[in-house]
Amino acid sequence: SWCNDSGYTVMAALGVVEMGAIVTRGWYRIAAGQCLRPELRGEAHRLYSYAEAIDAEGRTVKRGDKALSWGGNVALCIRDGKFELFDHKDCAARGLTAAGFAAVDLAGKPATVVRFVPPP
Repeated sequence: SWCNDSGYTVMAALGVVEMGAIVTRGWYRIAAGQCLRPELRGEAHRLYSYAEAIDAEGRTVKRGDKALSWGGNVALCIRDGKFELFDHKDCAARGLTAAGFAAVDLAGKPATVVRFVPPP
């Protein structure tokens, strides 16, 4: 599950391994104070999580010149609007955006919760 404790509405994207390749899907809208359990297909022992805060108009909230986001160091492709992406090479060359996803190990921990917390 994702739980949004950030005080912002969050748009989240999920990466899962299907047939040996990572597939990313988005976006999942999670209101402030809400939790969401995304639908997972297959045997998800690890998933990848990325999220951005949005304002009331749906625009990405910026901290300086960077999006206010929650992720990690696994570069995977995303794009504006609904998506399902199977290829993560040369995101920019294909008109996509590379985002840093966090790897979340679920092995033996099906009730794992990823929390989006307020930035420091």
